[in-house]
Formats: sequence, C-alpha cells, structure tokens
Amino acid sequence: MLKKEEQRMTKESWAMNETKYMTLKDKRRNERVKMLLEAMIDNPASSIPQACHGENASTKGAYRLIGTTEIDEQDILEGHYQATIQKACEYDGRVVIVSDSMDISFTSLKKTTGLGTLANSEKSLGIKTQNTYIFSENLIPLGLINQKYWVRNKEDYGKKKERIRLNIKDKESYSWIESLTHIEKKLPLEKGYVFLGDGAADIYDLFLTKRRENSDLLIHLVQDRNIKNDNVRLFKSLANEPTLGIITQKLERTKTHPERTVKLEIKVKEVEILPPSHRKNEKLSPIKLTAIYAQEIESDKVVNDPITWRLITTIIVDSLNNAEKLIILYSKRWLIERYHYILKEGFRIEKLQMESAGNLKRAIALYSIAAGRLLHITYFARIQPDAPCSLILSADEANALYCMHNKTLLLPTDFVSVKEAVRMIAKLGGFLGRKGDKEPGAKVLWQGLHRLESITQAYVLFKALNVGNG
Repeated sequence: MLKKEEQRMTKESWAMNETKYMTLKDKRRNERVKMLLEAMIDNPASSIPQACHGENASTKGAYRLIGTTEIDEQDILEGHYQATIQKACEYDGRVVIVSDSMDISFTSLKKTTGLGTLANSEKSLGIKTQNTYIFSENLIPLGLINQKYWVRNKEDYGKKKERIRLNIKDKESYSWIESLTHIEKKLPLEKGYVFLGDGAADIYDLFLTKRRENSDLLIHLVQDRNIKNDNVRLFKSLANEPTLGIITQKLERTKTHPERTVKLEIKVKEVEILPPSHRKNEKLSPIKLTAIYAQEIESDKVVNDPITWRLITTIIVDSLNNAEKLIILYSKRWLIERYHYILKEGFRIEKLQMESAGNLKRAIALYSIAAGRLLHITYFARIQPDAPCSLILSADEANALYCMHNKTLLLPTDFVSVKEAVRMIAKLGGFLGRKGDKEPGAKVLWQGLHRLESITQAYVLFKALNVGNG
C-alpha cells in the first residue's frame, strides 16, 4: 500500500506540499517560493532568469526574494523540514538519517562578501554546509531535516594541528553534533532512527550526545582508539578477532570503484572506547559500542584498492546476519553523495553569481529543496517501479511523454508505470536503455525533465488549439 505522500507527488502537488508550512512574513513570498521550486525542477541546469523563462516580473520577484534581508536561509528551510518530518512520520518503523558535509566553491566571486576559504586551497572561496537527509526504512528519499552553513576564516587555514585541542564546540566537526541535536529536537520522540556518518563523524562527543530510545548511530570508524581492558588499540584488536563469516555483497558504482560483487570477511567485537588522551582531566566514562570489520577478499572486477570497512555502532551485533544488515545499510550512505552531485552538477549551484554570501545561501536553500524532488523520482522508481506514473507526473506530462516516446497521436488508455515513465524521461536525456543497461541515474533524468517541460508546453498548446490528439 502506498503511503500518503506517495499517492500524489506530481511537480505541482510536491511544490505545494513543500511550501505549506512556510511562514516567510508575507504570503506572497510563500507563493513565490512555490513558483520558483516548480521552475527549478523544470530547468535544473538553467540560471534563475532562464528558469523563469526570461519573464521580467518572475525574474525580478525571484531576485527580490533571494536578496531580501528580512528572512534568511533557515526561514526558507524550516517549512521544508516540517514537510520532511510529516512524511517521515507517515512511515512505520525507523527512518534512516544520513549526514555529510559539502564544500561549495565560489572562488571566481572575488567581490562577493561573506565567503570563506575551503579545504583545498588557501586562495579558494566558498561556503561549507552540513546536509542531514531523511530516508524511509526502504530508502525512499524524503527530504532534509537540517542544513547548516558556515565559512572558514582565511586566518584559520592550515591550522589543523592547533584546532585539534579546541573545545568541541569551537571545531567544525561540531556540525555533526548540532545535526544530531537538531534531529532530537525536531523529530517526534516516538520516531526512531539510525544515523549514518562517514569517517568525519567518528567523534567521541557524537557518541556522548543524548539520544532518545530506539535511535542508533552507525559510523565509519577512522580513529584507532584506546579501548578498555586491552593492551592494543582498536584496529589491531578488531583484526585479531576470529572471522564471524563471509558475505557476498553487491556494491554500487562510486567515484573510485566500478559497480561490482564482492565477498567480504566479517569480524565483530564489542568494545568500550576510552576518552581521547588529551581529555583525561574531564573524567569521561568509556563508551560501550560494537566495532565491525569488513575486508574485501574476492571481487568479480579487478580493483587497485580493495575495500576495508571499519564501522562503529551503538547497535548490538549478535550474528553474521545482523552484521550483514548493517554493512548493507552503511553502503547506502552514498545516497547523500548523489544528493550533493545533483546540487552541484544538476542544479549547478556553484555557477551562482551574487553579491553576498547571504544571497547565495538563500538561493542554495531553494535549490536544496528542489534537488530533493529529483532524488525522490530517481530512487522511488527503483523501489516502487510498478506504481502508476500519475504519482510523479501530471496528466499532461504523462500524455506528452507517452506520445513523444511512442511517436503517436493516440493517447494511452492508462498511465504507464513509474519505472517505464522514468526510462522514457531518461531517454529524452540521452539514456540508451539497452538490454544490459542499469536503471537510469540522476544526470539523464534532469536532462530529460528539462526536455519534457518543453514537450509538455507544446502538447498543452496544441491541445488548446484542438490539434492532433487534442
């Protein structure tokens, strides 16, 4: 049975749902956000004037919204957070929450005020963000629950060794703790979750952060920590454990590895990690956690660097089956990277040109909401492939897509499935759809959606003129 938010997620109904909780001090702003979201979805790689079809009034209204100092980016995002939480609560079971940081480069904007340096170069300019995204238990993307912005002062560049001794609240890594605290504050107490983070989230204080019952952390372990009642550090202690078993896992394609099927050797150890040595005076207690080791021992494709995963979790792992479930779950953390890819490559947020960081953040907040629509379509089609495409397309869009794809003037007797519609859209964006091809990705979808908008406009025009199937 389809959940409430899956019953109708066309562009218009989706934009209305994302803006229904917004309170931007002026109802006209709420309507402007809705119109902008629809325009951004139709024209993901376009500039704001292009997305507004060159209409002077629409373009001026968009820049007036982005340029106002009466609201900030969190005013825009707050309504979206509430819409995301509503969707999350309509699902049974725990949700999966994935968080990750992202650098947004604006190095060419020398005159833009309020930018900071980025990690790659002292001369780089940009904004840093921490995005925290909610997925259903079966990994349907639901939306952001938190997005934090900050900039790094030029004077702080290259001072990593000095920052390590700072109070946790003065470190950039505190953004992980703020994200978890925000979840605890915003998400209803009865809603459980699993929080996923990469190696940057391997922070002692993150595990100390107060959480509700039915919530857990699953983090990529990078700190070779001291552990209680053991004369060796965690990595060696974990490697010395007997093998729990061997599992076979299909891994998605990443920037550094092709899609492949691997065999992983699994080891598990319950540990009590000790506080960092430089914090002995705080008299902190050891933290009971479970460490998981997954070493690639065989693959159907040759790679130069076989994976070695060390995970640390608050979940008790008492069997190979439970360990396998957590490894599969962690492997889905890359979904947040696909979200970042859509923002940067699909919506081209790094091409924005504005006079202040405040204006950029308001614009990025809008694009961040719109990007969720594309992420949702991409993965909803894989998880609910047989659902009717009327869930994601209007009748005009579905009819125009069908007629264009089949080169016919005859309208379909019923809606095709979401999977079929997504493949048709992807083919408009260059997807070949050959027998051995995988399901289309986000890139061909955003290219296809851009073409579909023009096709639908022509279809609606001819229908009004009573031409062809009109």
